[in-house]
Amino acid sequence: MRNFRWLLLWPVMMAFSADAAIMGEDSRDAAKTVFDLGLSGNRGCFGFSNANDMLAVADYRNGMVQLYDLRELKLRGKLTGFPQEQGLTGFVAVRFSSDDTQLAVLLAGPQLRILDLRDQKVVHEFSPHCKGFWSAAISPDLSMLALGERGTLSLWDIKLNTRSHAIDEVFSYVWSLTFSHSGKYLASTSSFPRGWPKIWSVKAGSQVMQLDGVGTYLHTYYEYGQQKSAELLKSGVHWSSVAFSVDDTMLAAVGPRFDRQANGPATRYDVATIWSVATGKKIWELELPNRVFRAIAVVPARNCVMLAGGIENKSVGQSDAYCVKVFALDSPRELYNLRGHTDTVQSIQVSHDGRWMATGSDDATVRLWDLTENRELSPQAEPPSQHREGP
Repeated sequence: MRNFRWLLLWPVMMAFSADAAIMGEDSRDAAKTVFDLGLSGNRGCFGFSNANDMLAVADYRNGMVQLYDLRELKLRGKLTGFPQEQGLTGFVAVRFSSDDTQLAVLLAGPQLRILDLRDQKVVHEFSPHCKGFWSAAISPDLSMLALGERGTLSLWDIKLNTRSHAIDEVFSYVWSLTFSHSGKYLASTSSFPRGWPKIWSVKAGSQVMQLDGVGTYLHTYYEYGQQKSAELLKSGVHWSSVAFSVDDTMLAAVGPRFDRQANGPATRYDVATIWSVATGKKIWELELPNRVFRAIAVVPARNCVMLAGGIENKSVGQSDAYCVKVFALDSPRELYNLRGHTDTVQSIQVSHDGRWMATGSDDATVRLWDLTENRELSPQAEPPSQHREGP
Protein backbone atom coordinates (compact mmCIF):
# COMPACT_ATOMS: atom_id res chain seq x y z
CA MET A 1 0.00 0.00 0.00
CA ARG A 2 1.43 3.36 -0.94
CA ASN A 3 2.08 5.88 1.81
CA PHE A 4 -0.69 8.24 0.83
CA ARG A 5 -3.27 5.51 0.61
CA TRP A 6 -2.48 4.72 4.22
CA LEU A 7 -3.88 8.16 4.97
CA LEU A 8 -7.30 6.95 3.87
CA LEU A 9 -7.43 4.85 7.04
CA TRP A 10 -7.58 8.08 9.00
CA PRO A 11 -10.90 9.92 9.46
CA VAL A 12 -12.12 12.12 6.61
CA MET A 13 -9.73 15.03 6.04
CA MET A 14 -10.38 18.77 5.88
CA ALA A 15 -8.55 21.67 4.20
CA PHE A 16 -8.26 25.32 5.16
CA SER A 17 -8.95 28.08 2.68
CA ALA A 18 -6.14 30.59 2.19
CA ASP A 19 -8.46 33.48 2.91
CA ALA A 20 -9.81 32.84 6.39
CA ALA A 21 -12.92 34.86 7.13
CA ILE A 22 -13.21 36.58 10.49
CA MET A 23 -16.74 35.85 11.57
CA GLY A 24 -17.40 36.97 15.15
CA GLU A 25 -20.56 34.86 15.32
CA ASP A 26 -22.48 34.72 18.58
CA SER A 27 -24.66 31.95 19.97
CA ARG A 28 -27.15 32.46 22.78
CA ASP A 29 -25.59 29.99 25.17
CA ALA A 30 -22.09 29.61 23.76
CA ALA A 31 -18.73 31.25 23.97
CA LYS A 32 -18.08 33.63 21.09
CA THR A 33 -16.87 32.11 17.83
CA VAL A 34 -13.89 34.32 17.06
CA PHE A 35 -13.44 33.20 13.48
CA ASP A 36 -14.34 30.35 11.20
CA LEU A 37 -11.30 28.98 9.39
CA GLY A 38 -13.47 27.89 6.50
CA LEU A 39 -13.05 24.83 4.28
CA SER A 40 -11.26 22.18 6.18
CA GLY A 41 -7.92 20.29 6.50
CA ASN A 42 -7.07 17.27 8.64
CA ARG A 43 -9.45 17.99 11.44
CA GLY A 44 -6.90 17.04 14.09
CA CYS A 45 -3.89 18.62 12.42
CA PHE A 46 -3.64 21.98 14.17
CA GLY A 47 -1.89 23.29 17.26
CA PHE A 48 -1.37 26.34 19.47
CA SER A 49 1.94 28.04 20.13
CA ASN A 50 3.32 28.01 23.67
CA ALA A 51 2.98 31.80 23.88
CA ASN A 52 -0.74 31.39 23.06
CA ASP A 53 -0.49 33.91 20.22
CA MET A 54 -0.49 31.64 17.16
CA LEU A 55 -2.40 28.72 15.67
CA ALA A 56 -0.85 26.45 13.03
CA VAL A 57 -3.18 24.57 10.68
CA ALA A 58 -2.23 22.03 8.00
CA ASP A 59 -3.97 22.41 4.64
CA TYR A 60 -3.82 19.01 2.99
CA ARG A 61 -5.37 20.20 -0.26
CA ASN A 62 -2.84 22.98 -0.87
CA GLY A 63 0.12 21.20 0.74
CA MET A 64 0.92 23.99 3.19
CA VAL A 65 0.78 24.87 6.88
CA GLN A 66 -0.91 28.18 7.61
CA LEU A 67 -0.06 30.32 10.64
CA TYR A 68 -2.81 32.45 12.20
CA ASP A 69 -2.10 35.38 14.51
CA LEU A 70 -4.45 35.13 17.51
CA ARG A 71 -3.82 38.70 18.66
CA GLU A 72 -4.91 40.28 15.39
CA LEU A 73 -7.05 37.35 14.20
CA LYS A 74 -5.54 37.15 10.75
CA LEU A 75 -3.33 34.98 8.58
CA ARG A 76 0.34 35.62 9.38
CA GLY A 77 2.16 33.32 6.97
CA LYS A 78 2.33 30.01 5.08
CA LEU A 79 4.82 27.15 5.12
CA THR A 80 5.00 25.42 1.75
CA GLY A 81 6.97 22.73 -0.09
CA PHE A 82 5.36 19.63 1.40
CA PRO A 83 5.01 16.64 -0.96
CA GLN A 84 1.67 15.84 -2.54
CA GLU A 85 0.22 12.71 -4.11
CA GLN A 86 -2.83 12.96 -6.33
CA GLY A 87 -3.10 16.62 -5.33
CA LEU A 88 -3.20 15.98 -1.57
CA THR A 89 -0.68 16.07 1.29
CA GLY A 90 -0.79 13.47 4.06
CA PHE A 91 -0.49 15.74 7.09
CA VAL A 92 -0.78 13.92 10.43
CA ALA A 93 0.31 16.37 13.18
CA VAL A 94 1.90 19.76 13.80
CA ARG A 95 3.62 21.03 16.97
CA PHE A 96 5.47 24.20 18.00
CA SER A 97 8.83 23.97 19.78
CA SER A 98 9.02 25.13 23.40
CA ASP A 99 10.32 28.57 22.34
CA ASP A 100 7.96 28.79 19.33
CA THR A 101 10.86 29.31 16.89
CA GLN A 102 10.36 25.96 15.17
CA LEU A 103 7.44 23.86 13.98
CA ALA A 104 7.43 20.07 13.63
CA VAL A 105 5.24 18.67 10.86
CA LEU A 106 4.49 14.94 10.68
CA LEU A 107 3.44 13.46 7.35
CA ALA A 108 2.10 10.04 6.44
CA GLY A 109 4.87 7.61 5.73
CA PRO A 110 5.88 8.50 8.40
CA GLN A 111 8.06 11.51 7.62
CA LEU A 112 8.89 14.27 10.09
CA ARG A 113 10.12 17.74 9.17
CA ILE A 114 11.22 20.47 11.56
CA LEU A 115 11.13 24.00 10.12
CA ASP A 116 12.62 27.23 11.47
CA LEU A 117 9.77 29.74 11.53
CA ARG A 118 12.18 32.69 11.23
CA ASP A 119 13.42 31.81 7.74
CA GLN A 120 10.91 29.02 6.92
CA LYS A 121 13.69 26.54 6.14
CA VAL A 122 13.82 22.83 6.99
CA VAL A 123 16.40 22.25 9.75
CA HIS A 124 15.85 18.52 10.27
CA GLU A 125 14.18 15.59 8.51
CA PHE A 126 13.49 12.13 9.89
CA SER A 127 11.75 9.06 8.42
CA PRO A 128 11.32 6.23 10.96
CA HIS A 129 11.41 2.74 9.48
CA CYS A 130 8.12 1.16 10.53
CA LYS A 131 5.34 -0.79 8.84
CA GLY A 132 2.69 1.86 9.28
CA PHE A 133 1.03 3.36 12.33
CA TRP A 134 -2.41 4.18 13.66
CA SER A 135 -1.59 7.07 15.98
CA ALA A 136 1.26 9.50 16.60
CA ALA A 137 2.39 12.27 18.93
CA ILE A 138 5.32 14.71 19.02
CA SER A 139 6.92 15.71 22.34
CA PRO A 140 6.75 19.38 23.40
CA ASP A 141 10.50 19.93 22.91
CA LEU A 142 10.40 18.19 19.50
CA SER A 143 12.95 15.60 20.67
CA MET A 144 10.73 12.48 20.65
CA LEU A 145 8.20 10.94 18.30
CA ALA A 146 5.71 8.37 19.58
CA LEU A 147 4.14 5.97 17.08
CA GLY A 148 1.29 3.56 17.73
CA GLU A 149 2.09 0.59 15.56
CA ARG A 150 0.13 -2.65 15.57
CA GLY A 151 1.18 -4.45 18.75
CA THR A 152 3.90 -1.92 19.56
CA LEU A 153 4.11 1.53 21.04
CA SER A 154 7.48 2.91 19.95
CA LEU A 155 9.43 6.00 20.98
CA TRP A 156 11.90 7.53 18.51
CA ASP A 157 14.74 9.97 19.20
CA ILE A 158 14.24 12.62 16.52
CA LYS A 159 17.71 14.19 16.76
CA LEU A 160 19.53 10.85 16.65
CA ASN A 161 17.12 9.38 14.06
CA THR A 162 16.87 6.16 16.07
CA ARG A 163 14.28 4.16 17.99
CA SER A 164 14.71 4.96 21.67
CA HIS A 165 12.25 2.46 23.16
CA ALA A 166 9.92 -0.18 21.84
CA ILE A 167 7.18 -0.91 24.35
CA ASP A 168 5.99 -4.37 23.30
CA GLU A 169 2.60 -4.99 24.84
CA VAL A 170 -0.09 -7.60 24.31
CA PHE A 171 -2.51 -4.99 23.01
CA SER A 172 -3.35 -4.66 19.33
CA TYR A 173 -3.93 -1.29 17.65
CA VAL A 174 -2.89 1.86 19.52
CA TRP A 175 -5.77 4.25 18.83
CA SER A 176 -4.63 7.40 20.58
CA LEU A 177 -1.37 8.91 21.88
CA THR A 178 -0.63 12.17 23.68
CA PHE A 179 2.34 13.67 25.51
CA SER A 180 1.90 15.55 28.75
CA HIS A 181 2.60 19.28 28.45
CA SER A 182 5.81 18.81 30.45
CA GLY A 183 6.98 16.09 28.07
CA LYS A 184 7.76 13.66 30.90
CA TYR A 185 4.84 11.31 30.25
CA LEU A 186 3.01 9.71 27.36
CA ALA A 187 -0.56 8.39 27.52
CA SER A 188 -2.06 5.77 25.23
CA THR A 189 -5.24 3.84 24.51
CA SER A 190 -5.47 0.64 22.49
CA SER A 191 -7.91 -1.95 21.26
CA PHE A 192 -10.82 -3.29 23.33
CA PRO A 193 -10.99 -5.15 25.73
CA ARG A 194 -7.43 -4.57 26.96
CA GLY A 195 -7.15 -0.96 25.92
CA TRP A 196 -7.44 0.76 29.27
CA PRO A 197 -5.58 4.12 29.13
CA LYS A 198 -1.99 3.85 30.34
CA ILE A 199 0.65 6.41 31.34
CA TRP A 200 4.27 5.81 30.32
CA SER A 201 7.58 7.38 31.31
CA VAL A 202 9.16 8.92 28.20
CA LYS A 203 12.68 8.69 29.66
CA ALA A 204 12.46 5.07 30.82
CA GLY A 205 10.01 3.81 28.22
CA SER A 206 8.08 1.96 30.91
CA GLN A 207 4.60 2.17 32.39
CA VAL A 208 4.36 4.41 35.45
CA MET A 209 0.64 4.42 36.17
CA GLN A 210 -2.18 1.89 35.84
CA LEU A 211 -5.54 3.59 36.01
CA ASP A 212 -8.60 2.20 37.74
CA GLY A 213 -10.06 -0.76 35.84
CA VAL A 214 -13.30 -2.74 35.83
CA GLY A 215 -12.00 -6.24 36.52
CA THR A 216 -9.45 -8.56 34.93
CA TYR A 217 -9.33 -11.28 32.30
CA LEU A 218 -6.91 -14.11 31.53
CA HIS A 219 -4.88 -13.46 28.38
CA THR A 220 -3.13 -16.41 26.72
CA TYR A 221 -0.24 -15.84 24.32
CA TYR A 222 2.90 -17.52 22.96
CA GLU A 223 6.51 -16.51 23.57
CA TYR A 224 9.41 -18.38 21.98
CA GLY A 225 7.08 -21.26 21.23
CA GLN A 226 5.81 -21.59 24.80
CA GLN A 227 2.25 -20.84 25.83
CA LYS A 228 1.98 -18.31 28.61
CA SER A 229 -0.84 -16.51 30.33
CA ALA A 230 -1.27 -13.27 32.20
CA GLU A 231 -4.06 -11.69 34.19
CA LEU A 232 -4.69 -8.27 32.65
CA LEU A 233 -6.91 -5.34 33.46
CA LYS A 234 -10.12 -5.38 31.46
CA SER A 235 -11.94 -2.36 30.13
CA GLY A 236 -15.64 -2.30 29.30
CA VAL A 237 -15.18 0.80 27.12
CA HIS A 238 -13.73 1.09 23.61
CA TRP A 239 -11.47 4.03 24.54
CA SER A 240 -10.78 6.02 21.37
CA SER A 241 -9.19 9.29 22.48
CA VAL A 242 -7.04 10.39 25.42
CA ALA A 243 -5.79 13.80 26.60
CA PHE A 244 -3.95 15.38 29.53
CA SER A 245 -5.50 18.36 31.28
CA VAL A 246 -3.94 21.76 30.58
CA ASP A 247 -1.99 21.55 33.87
CA ASP A 248 -1.02 17.84 33.49
CA THR A 249 -2.71 16.88 36.78
CA MET A 250 -5.46 14.85 35.10
CA LEU A 251 -5.84 12.36 32.28
CA ALA A 252 -9.12 12.17 30.37
CA ALA A 253 -10.46 9.67 27.84
CA VAL A 254 -13.64 9.06 25.86
CA GLY A 255 -15.16 6.11 24.05
CA PRO A 256 -18.30 4.01 23.61
CA ARG A 257 -19.65 1.18 25.77
CA PHE A 258 -22.18 -1.25 24.31
CA ASP A 259 -24.88 -2.76 26.53
CA ARG A 260 -25.99 -5.97 24.83
CA GLN A 261 -29.34 -7.34 25.94
CA ALA A 262 -30.38 -10.95 25.34
CA ASN A 263 -32.16 -11.30 21.98
CA GLY A 264 -32.05 -7.56 21.46
CA PRO A 265 -29.92 -4.84 19.86
CA ALA A 266 -26.98 -3.32 21.71
CA THR A 267 -27.47 0.13 23.21
CA ARG A 268 -24.56 2.53 22.86
CA TYR A 269 -23.48 4.59 25.87
CA ASP A 270 -20.59 6.98 25.34
CA VAL A 271 -18.35 7.44 28.36
CA ALA A 272 -16.08 10.31 29.41
CA THR A 273 -13.76 9.67 32.36
CA ILE A 274 -11.09 11.72 34.14
CA TRP A 275 -8.43 10.27 36.44
CA SER A 276 -5.98 11.89 38.83
CA VAL A 277 -2.47 11.51 37.43
CA ALA A 278 -1.07 11.51 40.98
CA THR A 279 -3.13 8.55 42.21
CA GLY A 280 -4.57 6.89 39.11
CA LYS A 281 -8.02 7.09 40.70
CA LYS A 282 -11.17 8.08 38.86
CA ILE A 283 -12.33 11.57 39.83
CA TRP A 284 -15.00 12.38 37.21
CA GLU A 285 -17.24 10.38 34.89
CA LEU A 286 -20.16 10.97 32.57
CA GLU A 287 -22.13 8.42 30.55
CA LEU A 288 -24.82 9.32 28.02
CA PRO A 289 -26.94 7.06 25.76
CA ASN A 290 -27.09 7.61 21.98
CA ARG A 291 -24.38 10.26 22.17
CA VAL A 292 -21.01 10.05 20.41
CA PHE A 293 -17.92 11.37 22.21
CA ARG A 294 -14.89 11.85 19.94
CA ALA A 295 -12.59 14.11 21.98
CA ILE A 296 -12.24 15.69 25.42
CA ALA A 297 -10.40 18.66 26.93
CA VAL A 298 -10.03 19.55 30.62
CA VAL A 299 -9.25 23.05 31.91
CA PRO A 300 -9.01 22.88 35.74
CA ALA A 301 -8.43 26.63 36.18
CA ARG A 302 -11.82 27.27 34.56
CA ASN A 303 -13.49 24.31 36.29
CA CYS A 304 -14.72 22.90 32.98
CA VAL A 305 -14.65 19.81 30.79
CA MET A 306 -15.27 20.09 27.03
CA LEU A 307 -16.77 17.10 25.20
CA ALA A 308 -16.84 16.99 21.39
CA GLY A 309 -18.79 14.61 19.21
CA GLY A 310 -22.31 14.29 17.90
CA ILE A 311 -25.29 11.96 17.96
CA GLU A 312 -25.52 8.29 16.99
CA ASN A 313 -28.65 8.65 14.87
CA LYS A 314 -28.06 11.56 12.49
CA SER A 315 -31.60 11.31 11.10
CA VAL A 316 -32.98 12.58 14.40
CA GLY A 317 -33.03 16.37 14.58
CA GLN A 318 -31.55 17.76 17.79
CA SER A 319 -30.63 21.36 18.48
CA ASP A 320 -27.52 20.28 20.39
CA ALA A 321 -26.56 17.44 18.01
CA TYR A 322 -23.12 18.74 17.04
CA CYS A 323 -22.29 21.27 19.71
CA VAL A 324 -19.34 21.06 22.07
CA LYS A 325 -20.80 20.31 25.47
CA VAL A 326 -19.20 22.01 28.47
CA PHE A 327 -19.56 20.44 31.92
CA ALA A 328 -18.39 21.48 35.36
CA LEU A 329 -15.30 19.65 36.59
CA ASP A 330 -16.39 19.64 40.23
CA SER A 331 -19.61 17.80 39.32
CA PRO A 332 -20.98 16.37 36.04
CA ARG A 333 -23.49 19.17 35.48
CA GLU A 334 -23.84 20.70 32.05
CA LEU A 335 -22.88 24.38 31.81
CA TYR A 336 -23.07 25.28 28.12
CA ASN A 337 -23.42 24.09 24.57
CA LEU A 338 -20.95 25.73 22.20
CA ARG A 339 -22.91 25.87 18.97
CA GLY A 340 -21.72 26.44 15.43
CA HIS A 341 -20.68 23.09 13.94
CA THR A 342 -23.20 21.24 11.77
CA ASP A 343 -21.65 17.76 11.82
CA THR A 344 -19.72 15.53 14.24
CA VAL A 345 -16.90 17.35 16.05
CA GLN A 346 -13.82 15.14 15.91
CA SER A 347 -11.08 17.02 17.76
CA ILE A 348 -10.39 19.64 20.42
CA GLN A 349 -7.28 21.54 21.41
CA VAL A 350 -7.01 24.15 24.16
CA SER A 351 -4.24 26.75 24.38
CA HIS A 352 -1.79 26.56 27.29
CA ASP A 353 -3.35 29.55 29.04
CA GLY A 354 -6.85 28.09 28.74
CA ARG A 355 -8.18 31.06 26.75
CA TRP A 356 -8.49 29.58 23.25
CA MET A 357 -10.13 26.38 22.08
CA ALA A 358 -9.98 25.05 18.52
CA THR A 359 -12.41 22.39 17.27
CA GLY A 360 -12.39 20.43 14.02
CA SER A 361 -15.52 18.86 12.55
CA ASP A 362 -16.88 16.68 9.75
CA ASP A 363 -18.69 19.80 8.51
CA ALA A 364 -15.35 20.82 6.89
CA THR A 365 -14.65 23.67 9.30
CA VAL A 366 -12.42 24.39 12.23
CA ARG A 367 -13.69 26.94 14.72
CA LEU A 368 -11.76 28.97 17.24
CA TRP A 369 -13.46 29.85 20.51
CA ASP A 370 -12.48 32.56 23.00
CA LEU A 371 -13.39 30.99 26.34
CA THR A 372 -13.01 34.29 28.22
CA GLU A 373 -16.00 35.79 26.40
CA ASN A 374 -18.44 33.98 28.67
CA ARG A 375 -18.51 35.11 32.28
CA GLU A 376 -19.41 31.68 33.63
CA LEU A 377 -16.29 30.24 32.01
CA SER A 378 -14.02 32.63 33.92
CA PRO A 379 -11.51 31.21 36.46
CA GLN A 380 -13.14 29.77 39.54
CA ALA A 381 -12.00 28.27 42.82
CA GLU A 382 -9.09 25.82 42.86
CA PRO A 383 -10.17 22.20 42.34
CA PRO A 384 -9.58 19.69 45.14
CA SER A 385 -5.96 19.22 46.22
CA GLN A 386 -5.84 15.65 44.85
CA HIS A 387 -5.71 17.15 41.36
CA ARG A 388 -2.62 19.24 41.89
CA GLU A 389 0.29 16.79 41.78
CA GLY A 390 1.76 14.61 39.06
CA PRO A 391 3.35 11.19 39.44
